[in-house]
Amino acid sequence: MNNENSFKIKAENLSCFTQSVKLLYTGDGDNSIGQYKNDRALKQLDMNSSNWGGSFLDSSGQVWVADGKTLPHAFNAAINVVIRYVSVATLYTTNLTSNVGEAIDAFFIRIAQDMSSQLGGNDLDGASPMGVKMYYATPTELKMIPSQFQNVFGSFYAIQDLAIPTTSFPATSFGANQYPLAFYLTHPDGWGIDVIVSDATNNDYNELVNSLLNQKFFINKIRKYSSNYVQIQEPLLLKKYDLAGFEKQLVDTTVIDPYQYQTVLDYKADVVINGQTYLQLDILAGDFITLTIYYDTGAGVVGYEQITELDNILREQGIDGLNKQDEQELEEAFMNFSGFNAKKDEALKLAVIGLITYLALKD
Repeated sequence: MNNENSFKIKAENLSCFTQSVKLLYTGDGDNSIGQYKNDRALKQLDMNSSNWGGSFLDSSGQVWVADGKTLPHAFNAAINVVIRYVSVATLYTTNLTSNVGEAIDAFFIRIAQDMSSQLGGNDLDGASPMGVKMYYATPTELKMIPSQFQNVFGSFYAIQDLAIPTTSFPATSFGANQYPLAFYLTHPDGWGIDVIVSDATNNDYNELVNSLLNQKFFINKIRKYSSNYVQIQEPLLLKKYDLAGFEKQLVDTTVIDPYQYQTVLDYKADVVINGQTYLQLDILAGDFITLTIYYDTGAGVVGYEQITELDNILREQGIDGLNKQDEQELEEAFMNFSGFNAKKDEALKLAVIGLITYLALKD
């Protein structure tokens, strides 16, 4: 009988900086489930690649072609961008021109640095550094949408409009606020980065994480998906911590074929996810990743139903089943399996196999 189930989590980083995020995390700090909120306003400007001149390079340095799959990586021409924003009562202007061959996210980092230098620090009055969201709206239309988060309350910062004079894209105001559920995280360089996280299966990430406090999932496989093959190459860390703060970790060492365009990569996990085990990975600038987590409800982690079922069958056939000591040893073996200690887990597996064999031979 196939007991495999799955749930899906999506994490999206709209900023121009790569940001680390913890998923399924119930501990303290920025990523704690208590900090999963929608109290930050997202401002976006609807544009496509033609507004930027349509002249880009792909990640290999070749002229980018809108093929419905690959995303542009760098500029193939000098693009002048003018952004206006208000802090308190002062209007500021950022006027920068991209360099030929400059990576898109690197250009937005320069924009953020220019804003920061005018406002006096990396916090931008509580706003995130601007980034650009890229995706195909149709097989031939690539959306390139500037995005920025800002505080809802107590902020005197507001982005106004953006123009690209070199392509005759007029000064255009950012759209109405959105309020996605996200984590407001701190980048090592001091920037505040918002990472949008959602439970793509049941649309309630908060409930999903809290449910882990009361049960365990034996993870068979984690499938990574992104429209950017570079994103799925980012290693996935599985971390386990105890109440004293001690951590163990497993590193996803799955490799991608460098000669094949891939957007899906499977990681064979064989690990227990619970309230003290979580996933950590870097979300690249302006990118997203979806993790489909396949777990087995019959693997003996939440309980040891399969073995007790066998025990009942043996009893019905007149064969003595488990005594209290057998039950205790078997339950401890199942409940202590984690996937983080290969030597110990192998011993637990042998103990379980031994007990099953003992049951089968018992008369």
